[in-house]
Amino acid sequence: MAAFAPCLTNYGFERVGMLWDLYDQAVPQKPAVYALVAGSKLLVSDYWYMETKRDESGEWASSDWLRKTLLDKATAIVPLEVFYIGSARHDLRKRIANYKSQSKKGWPSRLSQKEFTAKRHYATSLLRMARAQRVPVDLYILTVPSEPVYVGRAPVDLLHGWENGLIRELRPRGNRSR
Repeated sequence: MAAFAPCLTNYGFERVGMLWDLYDQAVPQKPAVYALVAGSKLLVSDYWYMETKRDESGEWASSDWLRKTLLDKATAIVPLEVFYIGSARHDLRKRIANYKSQSKKGWPSRLSQKEFTAKRHYATSLLRMARAQRVPVDLYILTVPSEPVYVGRAPVDLLHGWENGLIRELRPRGNRSR
């Protein structure tokens, strides 16, 4: 079952703004848990297959990963659905800037196997699809101390604890293994 943006305020999240329009100064430069929320319907279609080619002599020359868009079989992330939860241990501003720059690269139709393996981060893939479809993505943040809290003598990592607990409870699509 999908989780929606209004439930994030119950956990203490604050909306920062629309990801594509954010200036760096709007994103805090500190540790935080963040959530990415679709502003409108986002079609998700990531069907990949390997295509091999022969050269002029008939020998197998190369193989490429191709992405086929099957809109009739695509699933949709609905408006206000939380589709990814992550954390930044040191600097949220750098993490968000990285997502913004990676999503600008678009979704190439042809990738080498090495490029495909390097681009497998599903949240980045979803952001590329969102940018290609001109879907607004909202950023919500929850600032959490990065230093461990001690319960007795045992250190407890609040940052990753919040992130893992929210992923377990909200089950965003971008955090699920495919």
